Amino acid sequence: MFDLIQSDSIRHAESYNPFYCARSEALEVEILTIAGQMSASQYRFLTLLFEFDEHGGWEGDGIRSFAHWLNWKVGMGMIMAREKIRVARSLPDLPLIDEAFLLQIAEYGTANHLEYLVRKYQRCKRLQDPLVDDSWKQHKELAWH
Repeated sequence: MFDLIQSDSIRHAESYNPFYCARSEALEVEILTIAGQMSASQYRFLTLLFEFDEHGGWEGDGIRSFAHWLNWKVGMGMIMAREKIRVARSLPDLPLIDEAFLLQIAEYGTANHLEYLVRKYQRCKRLQDPLVDDSWKQHKELAWH
């Protein structure tokens, strides 16, 4: 119990020590810098995935899909690979999300979620549009029987 009280006292004293404050501030700056670099790297990674996909760079003997290629070459799990590819393919169609990601206003998780919501909204809107050809829905219903 004495050790617990003593360690709390030491921690409390450390918070007022200028060395520890300066060290914490330096660590905070470094953490924020690396987080920004990770976000920028993530955006660059997605743009490279899109370009690589457009050129068909992943296609080859025995490769079943782009996600399979990422799994094999990068060691990324299949679910994560599919998610990255989905977001990478959608960014050119969603310029506001693309720009927010580029300017680091939004990070990958936010961009991923926004892309999902936009796609879901577009799908619902398309289904409510009376001018949309509904033959694909009938075909889908027949396929289930």
